[in-house]
Amino acid sequence: MFQAPNVGVGGSDHGNREKKEYCYTVAFFDEEGTWLCTEPFTVYAYDSDEATCAVDDSVEQHCEEFGYDSVDITLEDVC
Repeated sequence: MFQAPNVGVGGSDHGNREKKEYCYTVAFFDEEGTWLCTEPFTVYAYDSDEATCAVDDSVEQHCEEFGYDSVDITLEDVC
């Protein structure tokens, strides 16, 4: 499982809200569209916008590191 860095820390004013755990499944594909693997990603964020940005950044880094060409990101659960 890959965990994106925590987001929403620092200058953000989120009052007393707690971060939620956003669980994604990410399928990775090569340049021909052939499925290569599927991995779970977990992001801790205050809202879905922050979670989406964090998982997008993490997945992009993962693609660069391993040479994946495209992805399919699915939100599985919010806790």
